Amino acid sequence: MRTTIDIPEDLIQEAMRVTKSPTKKELIKDALYNIIQKNRIKSLKNYKEK
Repeated sequence: MRTTIDIPEDLIQEAMRVTKSPTKKELIKDALYNIIQKNRIKSLKNYKEK
């Protein structure tokens, strides 16, 4: 799916440098995967506490 979004270039460049992502596409995919993973872990922790 193609989506057009306006992300500050300095933010993209810093994230690519820190993560060593070769492309913007890979950077965004990794970021989305990490968000999903963090939320799943958070949900599991909340479930375990109940």
